Amino acid sequence: MSDMRYIVRDTQTGERFVWDLTQVLEEINRDRSADWTPYTKDDWNQGWDNWVDNLEIIGFMRKSVADSIYS
Repeated sequence: MSDMRYIVRDTQTGERFVWDLTQVLEEINRDRSADWTPYTKDDWNQGWDNWVDNLEIIGFMRKSVADSIYS
């Protein structure tokens, strides 16, 4: 979906993850009602700020860099 990878930190445990935009959107849109209008690649920042607790995006990098660091 995107060439970017996002470094996500669990604010409770300190654990870090490298997610692509698909994973970010899954977190924002998970466990919602049938009436929910899903956030997309165009407005995910707003969805993250409004709906995601205990996780924060602390950085991002191109996929090729993430693959070389985290593989």
